[in-house]
Amino acid sequence: MITTWSSSNGTTFASFGAPISVTQYLSQPGGLRVGVFAKHDAGGTDDIAQFDAFNVVASADPQTPGDDCGGNGQCPETDEFDGTAIDPKWALVNPIAGANPTVANGRLVVPLRQADLYAAVGTAQLLLQPVPTGSWTATAKVVHAGLTADGEALGLGLINSFNPNYFVKAGVQYKNDTDPNTSGNQPGKWAERVLTSNGAAITLPPATVPYPNSGALSPSGAYIWVQLAYDDVAKTLTTATSTDGTTFTTFGAPISTTQYLNQPGGYRIGVFGKRDGNSANKNVELESFTLESGNCGTGNDTSAPTTTHVLAPATPNGDGGWYDTDVKVTLTAKDNDGGSGLDKTEYREQGAANWTAYSAPFDVTTAGSHTIEYRSTDKKGNVESTRTVTFKIDKVNPATTAKLNGEDPKATYTGDVAVDLDATDATSGVKTTEIRVDGGDWKPYVEEETILNTEADLAKWAQAGPGKLTWNAAGGGFFRPSGGLGMPWYPVKDYGDFVMKFQWRDSATGSNGNGGAFVRFPNPAEAVTRTAANRYPCQVGSATSDQAWVAIYCGHEIQINDYQSDAQKTGSIYNFSPLNATQAKVQPRGTWVDYEIKVVGQTYTISRNGEVLQTFQNTPGKTSSRSGDPSTTDRQFTRGYVGLQNHSDADVIDYKNVRILSLDAGSVKGPVTVTGNGAHTVEYRSTDVAGNVEATKKVDFTIGAAGGDTTAPVTTHTLTPATPGAGGTYNGQVSVLLSATDPAQAGGSSTPKTVDVNAFPDHWEPNALTANTGDTVRWNFPTATAGTVHDVHLIKPGEAPTSAGTQIAGITVPGGASATSVVAAAGAYSFYCSVHAHPGTDGWEGMVGKVTVTAGGGSTPGSGVDYTEYRINTGGATGEWVRKDNTSSASPFVNTVGVSAVGSHVVEYRSKDKAGNTEATKSVAFAIAAPSVGDSEDTDVNADVPLVMSLELTGTAAVGPLAPGVAKDYTASLAAKVTSSSPTTSLSAVDPSTNAPGHLVNGSAVLPQALQVGAGGPFAPIGSTPALLKSWTGPLANDPVTLEFKQPVSATDKLVAGHYSKRITFTLSATTP
Repeated sequence: MITTWSSSNGTTFASFGAPISVTQYLSQPGGLRVGVFAKHDAGGTDDIAQFDAFNVVASADPQTPGDDCGGNGQCPETDEFDGTAIDPKWALVNPIAGANPTVANGRLVVPLRQADLYAAVGTAQLLLQPVPTGSWTATAKVVHAGLTADGEALGLGLINSFNPNYFVKAGVQYKNDTDPNTSGNQPGKWAERVLTSNGAAITLPPATVPYPNSGALSPSGAYIWVQLAYDDVAKTLTTATSTDGTTFTTFGAPISTTQYLNQPGGYRIGVFGKRDGNSANKNVELESFTLESGNCGTGNDTSAPTTTHVLAPATPNGDGGWYDTDVKVTLTAKDNDGGSGLDKTEYREQGAANWTAYSAPFDVTTAGSHTIEYRSTDKKGNVESTRTVTFKIDKVNPATTAKLNGEDPKATYTGDVAVDLDATDATSGVKTTEIRVDGGDWKPYVEEETILNTEADLAKWAQAGPGKLTWNAAGGGFFRPSGGLGMPWYPVKDYGDFVMKFQWRDSATGSNGNGGAFVRFPNPAEAVTRTAANRYPCQVGSATSDQAWVAIYCGHEIQINDYQSDAQKTGSIYNFSPLNATQAKVQPRGTWVDYEIKVVGQTYTISRNGEVLQTFQNTPGKTSSRSGDPSTTDRQFTRGYVGLQNHSDADVIDYKNVRILSLDAGSVKGPVTVTGNGAHTVEYRSTDVAGNVEATKKVDFTIGAAGGDTTAPVTTHTLTPATPGAGGTYNGQVSVLLSATDPAQAGGSSTPKTVDVNAFPDHWEPNALTANTGDTVRWNFPTATAGTVHDVHLIKPGEAPTSAGTQIAGITVPGGASATSVVAAAGAYSFYCSVHAHPGTDGWEGMVGKVTVTAGGGSTPGSGVDYTEYRINTGGATGEWVRKDNTSSASPFVNTVGVSAVGSHVVEYRSKDKAGNTEATKSVAFAIAAPSVGDSEDTDVNADVPLVMSLELTGTAAVGPLAPGVAKDYTASLAAKVTSSSPTTSLSAVDPSTNAPGHLVNGSAVLPQALQVGAGGPFAPIGSTPALLKSWTGPLANDPVTLEFKQPVSATDKLVAGHYSKRITFTLSATTP
């Protein structure tokens, strides 16, 4: 309803005329506009009418004195560009050095530089302001004379989001051809609009291109107007243009903001200018920027304040995007021009129920990922949409522990010591662990790490592109992808050379079922932030802005596809080295596949269930089968990240038990074995993703206790036949019998020796020594290691452990003289530095060492032969060492080596005892000659051989004990002998039981993973159908066969205490069963 009023004094208003029904009389589309007019009747004289003010107020009429809706300060976004400087209400976005906009002669001067607002490109420089609430219309009055080259444009930009890009540009643009349907170029100017949503330029029907336009314009004056109008009820945005500023013509279909401009944070509106690469830098001009809205006016402030944040430090001061210190958050808020004023600012940690009033900068100190929400409210009650800032803090060093031979460290060991390190970091995660033994070089310590097998693991993964992984606890647990084409990836660390193992299952139906793994791609979150000049060569097309496409274009996808319609099947290096269904060795749906991807240098080896599907050389110059994809030349990364693929909702590929083992050169795979009698020191430390480095830890131990076995075993050989024939050669097979013993050793030492100890700032190295009576202990204070002053006190056998003992050296500076003492009596000595040690309950603690002294004379039993190894060198060829373990602790430990080939042979052999003493290599040489040529007579000798097939097994196989909650493959082996007179023989295995065939059982409990068996080849699952293990094409006579068993256990397999077992039947047959 519209009513009309008049007043002669501006204070008292009287209505005139009946109310007008808008729905009845003014119902045409396009809404209402109000303004002023002047006219005279026919016959009158032209004159000028003057208005003192034109005011509009959104409150109820009649107007009251003091209303000032149309005056200065209302609709504050409007700018006539008076004065000499840019109004501070504008924010300069995407600034280009040396090209800042300026104000001159009542116009905005806009430098044109090569840039744009189009799809993935969001580089155009803009002046922006927040839009008001409700509906609004923005109009740019463009001075079009400066637009003279193809692609030059000036106009309006509406920004919803950068990276991902959600924005609209609507401007006046010069075109070489404004009518492609007419022969030849039709140069001129048109108004053009481009909608970008999620980094893509959108084409809205009926347009057939993403840049709907007005067609060629014919301006009669100096200006062309371009307009963006937002309808807050319909949630649509329309574009229009005018050559006279009065009559506007829309172009392009309305834009649904809920569909295409739906990112949080609202909108900013303003001015942009740009040019293409074929024109030069120049300046163009904008006469005015006007914004109209029914919500303008101090009497009806409906615009919320704006709050910004500043972090200190401004950027993460740790590695991997992490802060390693507290973070100070400063909030700054202001109300809109002409607004009611700021009332309050408040903040909270995301997820908290209550807001905290902001009064001063505050510190965030706790570890983890933080999202701080903040907002402000003005005095009219307008509440700003919640804004956020996210950052991560990790101030705590990782923690590493050591197990020696699977247990807590001990002081002494009788044999080799396996050092197993376990590093943890609850926040950013462990990046590297290092180890060094006995002062050697630091080396990366690597073990297979499980990176995705529990719901907690998933929290460390990131999602690139659409879709996600969802944890499903059924059947021990797995991860199921959903959504569009995207990639869950592991951002905790990158890998150089590595082997990645995981299990997958095709749970799709029909012609669906597509997934895969991505490897060796750069950090996608960082890559999409790079400027055009700094992008990787592989970052083309969508990879400039879409993280998932960084992996697709820069790394390699290792395909998973047994049944989906794509011709590239499982094991394919997607678009570079395809495999067909036969090569992929497809298996039934619903069954788990063991998948392995090994990348060393640029060699990719893909295996399925232990069998290699293909080896791919990622050499430069190989082109993709998909047009436009980067070649292998641009994919030569030596390190990178790993991820999985979610393809679509219908392509259901389940994943679990994702593991990685680093294979970087110079790294050592744990556990690390320390050998050799004497004192040893193992040092270790870890670094987390945030860059926090753990203080070096160490463990000291001694191999070979005092008075223990320090003598190597003795191995002898016997030949059969005992002597060669004529000419010193044998005429047939020679059997070499190797017999090893570890004899007792005589105690004491006839020649006294000196045992050295070196001082470090807080410890001695070594700190556990062995000596014989009469030996000398020497304490050294090297300049390179001592670090500070020390003294030495020695406590002899029989003296109280906490006594002062005898001072051997006074205060000694680094580089000072060594101190010595002869240990004359057998027993346990201890020594300490009084500067860095203190008395404890049971003895001195801190910088303390021990010496165990053995009396001379007597004998020490040998520790026993651990193994004997030999190799056969024939002619100039050196053979491989063959090791025979003394599992039964036999003494003597006897092995027989048969040599039958014609030629000269050297058999080398040696043994090692359980204390770690290795015998010097010994050898025996002999020659076998071919039978000599002589006179011969022929005669027939006949013999019949019956069909004989014999399989002899020794013992039982034990793959345990199994550790619940630990992902591991347990193995065992069984020795067998095979005899067959058939020309073709096969060995198969079957589980004949009806109780969970192929699985070990413990009463009603069944191991989730199937038992696998092999005989020198790939492992095969056991089942109720015979599985072929090995075939021979010739007779056999007591041929040895090693039967191998593998029992996989995942970290989520549920195990019941007790004895699991299953009887397996092995069958030797003349044909394949």
